[in-house]
Amino acid sequence: MARKKAQSPAELAEIRERKLRKQVRFQLYAYSAHYRRVLDRAGVKAEGFDGLTDLEKIPLTTREDLLDGADEFVLRPTKGLIQRWGSSSQVADIFFTKILRGIEESDKALDEEYAPVHSLESTGTSSNPLRIKLTRRDLAVLATQGARTLDVAGVKPTDTILNLLEGAPRGGFWPVWLGGAAMGAEQIAPGFTDPTSSLPLAAKKATVVVAMPEDAMALLESGPGLPSVRTLILGPAPAGAVMRRRLAELSGPHVKIIQTYGFAEGRTIWAQCAQSADEQEIGFHAFPDLEIIESMSTRAPRAARLGEPGEIVFTGLEQRGTALIRYRPGDVAMGGVRFGNCPYCGRVVERIIGPIRRARNLIELKLAGAQTVAVDVELLNDLLTHPALEAWQVEVAKSDGDPRGADEVLVLFSTKNTADPAVVAVELDRQFRSEAGFSPQFVVSDVPEGGVVDLRPIPVGGGQ
Repeated sequence: MARKKAQSPAELAEIRERKLRKQVRFQLYAYSAHYRRVLDRAGVKAEGFDGLTDLEKIPLTTREDLLDGADEFVLRPTKGLIQRWGSSSQVADIFFTKILRGIEESDKALDEEYAPVHSLESTGTSSNPLRIKLTRRDLAVLATQGARTLDVAGVKPTDTILNLLEGAPRGGFWPVWLGGAAMGAEQIAPGFTDPTSSLPLAAKKATVVVAMPEDAMALLESGPGLPSVRTLILGPAPAGAVMRRRLAELSGPHVKIIQTYGFAEGRTIWAQCAQSADEQEIGFHAFPDLEIIESMSTRAPRAARLGEPGEIVFTGLEQRGTALIRYRPGDVAMGGVRFGNCPYCGRVVERIIGPIRRARNLIELKLAGAQTVAVDVELLNDLLTHPALEAWQVEVAKSDGDPRGADEVLVLFSTKNTADPAVVAVELDRQFRSEAGFSPQFVVSDVPEGGVVDLRPIPVGGGQ
């Protein structure tokens, strides 16, 4: 797949401005019942919409909005809507297609662009599945996105891809499958089975393996190694520091491990670039001519500052079917979002800088010295994965009982067998400082034979 001539940040900014204006005026306002109502209520005039400067005037869209009225997000042009709201070029295309090729061909062209033929699914924590509908045009765009993501991950047309993602409406299978086909790479997709059954394929033929982190772990633990594999692409699921280290140990130094991020509502997945595979916080590469990724402060109704954790807000620039603008998937990019040249691969992209956390799992702590950090409860669980731990408990309290004082984080733990609590505390302290940016106070919590709880603080590096 030949890469297009590189565009400058200024050129891409102009392209996305133009696409955003067209998407809002001639697609969302014209054919989305939901967004026509939202824009009217917000007082945003579609005909005068001025791109990024007006984007923040549009209210955010939530998952609850989609669940309550999913059908109203699907673009549904009618003859009357096209004549009233459609672009002059669209009206002209329909007119000349009817004149030159007939009404049937004109209707077929509209179906190609707007008739849903496929769906992706997001369930999250809700029992009600959320279906995102795609048209033939959307599938062509998804193939382009998938091919770009594989290219970012270092995949070449000469590679053989073993796609172990589930061939289902969610999980990232479709952007990989369509992207691999668009790229021209050979691809094997055995279906969602026990990943260990794919070991012979991975060992003998595949040069690239795409799998969810847990399946990648199972595959690597079941065999003596994968000498032909040079790239392991992890599906869009959390992979903590402990798992990343274990995967690197099992795969060996010859394999690059690439992480991805995505959500069904955004349709595709985004990857970190192969050149930065060892740099966990370089960011997932999104594509500014196909989507806009905003970063909103988790503390105030404003855009996040540079480097500040920010809730991800997504806008699709080429969407038909279920089309979204300023959509909140509920994720927080702890390093924020940056637009420009990647310092590793040089591509002009938006980088979603992780780690990625679920907004509902974050708690804010005001530590001593007025330092405020956002902590993910799932990250705590990962950091407290230690072979010597018997049990643990995390407690948060105010210093000296002052409700306006600094937060104190205590980890109460007991160890297995004869493990030295002081040694374990030092190792946990190192993990916390590296992955969470702070360290709690570690406290031994043992119940000896006499039934008296032994709470002995262990000083390791000064705590928080």
